[in-house]
This record gives sequence, C-alpha cells and structure tokens, in this order.
Amino acid sequence: MKALKVKIAGSVAALAAVLGGSAALAATQGSPTEESKAIVEDAAKQLGVSADALDAALKQALENRVDAAVEA
Repeated sequence: MKALKVKIAGSVAALAAVLGGSAALAATQGSPTEESKAIVEDAAKQLGVSADALDAALKQALENRVDAAVEA
C-alpha cells in the first residue's frame, strides 16, 4: 500500500510541476494560474499541438499512471 501512495504522489507531483511551473517564476511574473497557462501554451507550441490538446493529454497521462498504480 505504501508503494501505491508513493507512485500516486509521484504522478501528482510530476503533473503539478509541468502545469504549475516554478514558484519563483510565478512570484515574479504573474499568478500561478497565468504561469501554468503560459507554460502549457509554450510547450504546446513547441510540440506543434494546441494547448487544449496538451492539457488533455497531461491529464489523461496522470489518470493512466494512477490507474496503473492502483492495479499494481
């Protein structure tokens, strides 16, 4: 059970890092929500996809990781 909690926490932390950006950057350049949106938009542009598609893919990836951790 402890391993499951670690896996879930790791997945959540990874998604938070991707979507949230760094606290220092957010503190100097805008709200966390604005920074998160800017990071997703920039990454989506670099990948040649829409920000909505990247956001949906990241959320689905998190759900997949949680589901896999529960099944393990």
